[in-house]
Amino acid sequence: MSTAIASQLGDSPCARILCVGDDVVHLLDIPQKLDADHDFVIAGSIEEGYAVLETEAAFDLIISGPATRDSRSIEFFDRLHAHSPYAERIIVTCPGDRDAIRVATNDARVMRVLLRPCADSVLREAVYDALLRHRARTLRAQLGHMVTPSHAMLALSTTPKDVAMQSALPSPES
Repeated sequence: MSTAIASQLGDSPCARILCVGDDVVHLLDIPQKLDADHDFVIAGSIEEGYAVLETEAAFDLIISGPATRDSRSIEFFDRLHAHSPYAERIIVTCPGDRDAIRVATNDARVMRVLLRPCADSVLREAVYDALLRHRARTLRAQLGHMVTPSHAMLALSTTPKDVAMQSALPSPES
């Protein structure tokens, strides 16, 4: 990972990425396609995914196949969201799976849907964008309780330049 990308992602240059799905060969190929140093965890099934949630810390990014309509899949992705609430999610699916594509694009937790076969550059761009978005969301969550909108407006209205400009203006009484 370049120093510029690492500095934009924060103190830790190593993003935590969970790859989960039934196509293990495809999942194992993802880390090689990315030209960056990330901490990858690969789960080849929902059962392995549950085991990962028990032992691993929160993830920054989740790359998976689409959630199916069965209760097992829905429950797993709900639990995954609870485990890593700020994680971005990229879905990788086949172009012929129109129902999965429709469901994924309507899911607010899915940032991007990629169609296989996917060019390495497209995957890298999607991962980079997702990690930047994750970092921004995490920072907003951390700083949200510290700065309220009224504090921000007060800070904007009382900059030294504004104070100097206000004092240079003639008073309304003159």
